[in-house]
Amino acid sequence: MVPPASTPTDSAWGGGGGSHEAKFTMHASAVPNVMALMQERLAEDEAFPTARISSLYYDTPDLRFVADKRNSDYLKQKVRLRWYGNPDTGLIDPDAFFEVKSKEGAQRRKLRVALRGEAPHLAALDLASAELASLPMRFAENGPLLPAGLEPFLVVSYLRKRFVLERTGTRIALDWDICVPRVHPRFGPVPDRPLNTAVVELKGDLWVLPPDLQELSALGVRLSSFSKYGQCAERVLGVVSSW
Repeated sequence: MVPPASTPTDSAWGGGGGSHEAKFTMHASAVPNVMALMQERLAEDEAFPTARISSLYYDTPDLRFVADKRNSDYLKQKVRLRWYGNPDTGLIDPDAFFEVKSKEGAQRRKLRVALRGEAPHLAALDLASAELASLPMRFAENGPLLPAGLEPFLVVSYLRKRFVLERTGTRIALDWDICVPRVHPRFGPVPDRPLNTAVVELKGDLWVLPPDLQELSALGVRLSSFSKYGQCAERVLGVVSSW
């Protein structure tokens, strides 16, 4: 078992500042054609190889974050534990990251703490484990204000390939195979298939598809306020709830 890290100080939290993110969605069946066009028009981001990203999302007992997403896309908060894996070997990278992401309109602010060497251990824990439930309190003293009673809800997992639009420096990601491999026992069962949606994300100053990628529109790529967490939560709740 990996021993808990020492109590973090203010300097343990990285990130901050505002950033813009534009999302475009498509049917998952369009991914091969979208991938081919992006590989033709963009440079692959050599700093970040294709990865399987997994995020354990926390919510309140009454699922306040899900309700916030359902009722408004303008203001919301996400709390998650994130780790990365190699999609070819299935191996998990050593480091995990506890993140708090807030959104006001299109502006996003993300703070995170690195949990060095803890990812394989944390990723293997049952979502009902006391150790996972205690993570928000572990970082509460020196971190952003969080609601009381946060607990693990579900894991969202997807494949991500990153690109760079070299003339502007805009970073662009293609996310697909968005699924829910694990759910807290009181909300199960796990959905039996991935979402039928894939996502292109632009991080930078662009609010629309750049000229280099305008042809994506013909492949069904459309500007959207899509939330992986929101959509996956609704999929889970649809299995066990009328709402």
